[in-house]
Amino acid sequence: MNMAVKPWILLTLLALLFGMEFVMSGNPWDGMKIYCKVEQYNLRAEKPGCTTQRFRVAACLGLCTSYVQLTANLPYMITHCKCCRAKTIVKKSFTFTNCNPGVDRTIEIDSATECACQRTNCY
Repeated sequence: MNMAVKPWILLTLLALLFGMEFVMSGNPWDGMKIYCKVEQYNLRAEKPGCTTQRFRVAACLGLCTSYVQLTANLPYMITHCKCCRAKTIVKKSFTFTNCNPGVDRTIEIDSATECACQRTNCY
């Protein structure tokens, strides 16, 4: 009788063991710093007939919870994903300082005003 354990059986058992440990240990993000905030940065903007210029706008920056929970049933894992996204956005108007005559100097750029960790698909 061949007593060798097939590798896929061993991997499945390990996955289930770690899955049970994951569930029993509570939230894996305990103690980690979760944040999602508005962050200002300089956006490089281009417009035909104008010299490239940088304008101060805001985006969302942060660390949100994402993890895979192993289970004993198909599909053997459940994904939980969140990412830092803008909740509200405003259009900000800017004026290029150096443009050819007759060229509209204004440009509108989206800028975040509020950010939050929001549920998303895991890829």
